[in-house]
Amino acid sequence: MSQDFVIEEVRDLDAAWPELEALLRDSHEFYMPIVGYGPPVDWISEVQSRFRPGPDSMLLLARSEGRAVAFANAYLRTTPGSPPPRFIYVDNVYVLAEARGRGIGSALLSCFESWARERGVEEIRLDVFASNDHAVDFWRQAGFTIRAHSMSKSLAGAAS
Repeated sequence: MSQDFVIEEVRDLDAAWPELEALLRDSHEFYMPIVGYGPPVDWISEVQSRFRPGPDSMLLLARSEGRAVAFANAYLRTTPGSPPPRFIYVDNVYVLAEARGRGIGSALLSCFESWARERGVEEIRLDVFASNDHAVDFWRQAGFTIRAHSMSKSLAGAAS
């Protein structure tokens, strides 16, 4: 089966921003029922600062027939005293609904795996909402295992 998409590394965030912003807006709509909240008011400036290209970060865009259909970003992280001391952290992976099931998510992950190996990094980590069954299944099928449980307690509206 031939691939009907291409993956490109984003090196000029300003040039790619209109397409990335559209994908981010779509991702917020998709995730809102899963996570129970929407993006913060100032999300655009926060995301732009996180997505800036650098030696320890990678931002990818997937295109099909010239149209942006997915994005992913990851960072090289260092945690002295916590093995392994260096790992790649996948911050976001999002594929438009109509482009799912075509191997785009796997291709994005493959790019991050190659990037990690080039840097001598032996582990990739990420966080996924437990209620996002589709994503949990995807990451498990890709070989990821549960490393820790992240828990939270909302204090909003709670009596003290």
